[in-house]
Amino acid sequence: MNMVSDSEDFEDKIYIALSHKLRRDIIKLLAERKKMAFSELMKELGVDDTGTLTFHLRKLVGLITKISSGEYTLTNLGKKAYDIMMNMERVETLEQHNIEQKDFYIASKVKEVKPREELKPDLIFVVDRINFVIDKQLLEHTKSQGKKLLVNDVITLEIAEDIDPQLFKETVDSISDIIMIKVPKHLRSIVELKSRDVLTIKEIDVGSRTLSSIPSTIISIGNIVSVIAEAVSSAIKFSATKFTKNIAKTLIYENVFSNIFSIECEIRGGKVKIFQWDGDEAKITIYRYGEGISRCNYDVDVKGSIMEVEVDGCEAEIALPKENISSLTIDAKGGYIEIEQKTTLNKFELGMKGGFTSAKLYNQKNLVFEALLRGGALNIILGYEDFEGVSCIGFELMGGYINANIAVPPNTKVTPSAQNFGGLLRINIDDDLKKLKESKRVIELESKVTGGFCDLRIRKTS
Repeated sequence: MNMVSDSEDFEDKIYIALSHKLRRDIIKLLAERKKMAFSELMKELGVDDTGTLTFHLRKLVGLITKISSGEYTLTNLGKKAYDIMMNMERVETLEQHNIEQKDFYIASKVKEVKPREELKPDLIFVVDRINFVIDKQLLEHTKSQGKKLLVNDVITLEIAEDIDPQLFKETVDSISDIIMIKVPKHLRSIVELKSRDVLTIKEIDVGSRTLSSIPSTIISIGNIVSVIAEAVSSAIKFSATKFTKNIAKTLIYENVFSNIFSIECEIRGGKVKIFQWDGDEAKITIYRYGEGISRCNYDVDVKGSIMEVEVDGCEAEIALPKENISSLTIDAKGGYIEIEQKTTLNKFELGMKGGFTSAKLYNQKNLVFEALLRGGALNIILGYEDFEGVSCIGFELMGGYINANIAVPPNTKVTPSAQNFGGLLRINIDDDLKKLKESKRVIELESKVTGGFCDLRIRKTS
């Protein structure tokens, strides 16, 4: 089964790569040059705007990769794709033909006629914006050109009330990787169908203000914080409303486990609360919501000193023992997660592809902290007490939002290392901490952003 799946996935990637001349040219250049920077690719390809190149690079995920230097190179699959291209008798641009008043695309190599609807229409890309407005005039202009609109990597997307639902449906191809969408009520259902990887969708009172009065250009960096704060606040309120309403729920699982030192959780949806209690054992409780409200699948397993928990659509409470927990590992693909840990951890790992996580880790010392987000939002408070040695904190953001507040004792040396290949990254460190040359206590802060918004603040405690 896996072999078939891998084969089909590879064929899909090859098809996507070969179906556009620009993507074929990217593969050829990387095969010939071995590695190239984004700016070099733009120059060699003759691409004028970053949005277009960014879109096509994303279509080649799996065939290309970005290395530590920030340059792009071919993966093993990419090299195979290049070999296939070179083995073709000839590779020509997909040409559009009119046959009996119907549009067809003909691939020269295989001489196979494909109906136009099998391929994406021409697209207008809106990529990497802080704030953008879709209005009737924009959609009518897009439609008149026979194209569709694709919106990606926007912090706040606003949709005007003057848009007819049918026009929106016909003209907008897709909306993805958005922090907040503000939408009139009559368009909400259509917007949700067109969207993926969106933190929150907020209905607006169109009578209270005019959307078109809000500029669609880049706003000042000072306003970004308020935009993000509003988005996350809305997400929290949405999640809290959804999961704390007076909904009947049924206890379906409860157990306690002794000698647990590590917790590993995989969360696909639902609500999970992780906290400490006064007991010496780990305790887990799982509830199912009322019939028909949501699915509920779970699994609990103990392997030695490790408790493994899987939750999908349920409400789970995981009570940690007051001592002895050394590591927490969370893999979240969705859902609403609350974490509060008041004793020292050795390791905390978080991977997110969606959902919202609120974490509070207090009284930390030599913690190794790693967070990787491909989507969703993380709000983290990280507090330290006096310690000697090094604590390593790493954030990698490929999409979504991170808001981190880190409090350290006075006379703590902070050594930041930042890489920003896309998206927005802001690091704010207290001046006293930045001036410190030597200390017995060191925080190594590494951050890498290739998409989304990352806001990190480090302050000293009084």
